[in-house]
Amino acid sequence: MEPPITHVHVERVEDDLVVSWRGGDGDVSVFLSDSADDAGIDLRDADRPGHVILRDVPASPRPYVHLLAGDGPFVIAAERKVPLDGAHNFRDLGGYRTTTGGAVRWGRLYRSDHLGALTDSDLDALHRLGIALVVDYRGPHEHATTPSRIRADGRIRLHDRAIGDGTVEGVSLWDAILDGSLLGFDEADLTTFYLATLERSADVFGEVLAMLAEPAHLPAVFHCTAGKDRTGLTAALVLSTLGVDDGQVLDDYELSNRFRSAVRLGEIGPILAEKGIDIERYLPLFTAPRRSMAAALAGLRATYGSVEDYLTGPAGVAPADLDVLRSRLVTS
Repeated sequence: MEPPITHVHVERVEDDLVVSWRGGDGDVSVFLSDSADDAGIDLRDADRPGHVILRDVPASPRPYVHLLAGDGPFVIAAERKVPLDGAHNFRDLGGYRTTTGGAVRWGRLYRSDHLGALTDSDLDALHRLGIALVVDYRGPHEHATTPSRIRADGRIRLHDRAIGDGTVEGVSLWDAILDGSLLGFDEADLTTFYLATLERSADVFGEVLAMLAEPAHLPAVFHCTAGKDRTGLTAALVLSTLGVDDGQVLDDYELSNRFRSAVRLGEIGPILAEKGIDIERYLPLFTAPRRSMAAALAGLRATYGSVEDYLTGPAGVAPADLDVLRSRLVTS
């Protein structure tokens, strides 16, 4: 029996898709289609074990790779990051394996940084993704600074549910760094912020997860400004609920370092250096340190018992909604 195909990774390099995987020794057939549910008819063999390059693959419509070894089953994958001009951290939460042997469905749930710089072509791309719900966690200050380009219409429902406002007593953390009132911010501070946010905004997280259980709200995207903190907590809650283990939850969290933090640090580094401010004292504010989220998940379980106990307790989610969420977002 062929060993199962695992650890599939799809990466865009210019106009090509580079696909790698483990397992499936022997012949692996590679299908390319614009659907996560249909392998299509384009077929080729792997270039070599665990590797294939698919040439000249357009980013739109969104391409899905279907791999087949022997008598199956098919393993489906896509680019984790959705290529948009005006958002650096728009990512698909599909493909993560669950402890029940399933996988999170592709093309159903996305996470992102702010949507205030989307281009017209980006808006067209979101329309093609079929986005039905956009959850925006930003507060009034953030909205005023960078208004979203998403507008509610017959296709898209907007749900603005502020979790914080990027300010403390009316002063943004960025301004607090510049004026010297914030002397530092370390990984433990970020964990403290995460745990306080989970406690303070339990009802918001619960409301959003209940909305995601409604079929009319999928596909959906939830976002904040950077797409790593409030958004990262939501992703951790959703993926944990779906049965994804902590290792993959944390892997997903850390991807913000690659897609968003690197860009942000390149923007602010010279500004802080010019003012003689050591950016190292504030790195967790602008990055996604794995230990901070790991400690937050551990703290959540220490207080409530489990992620599910938190969601059905202070977050107020009905257990039936969590069951529906799993049935809609996990494929066997």
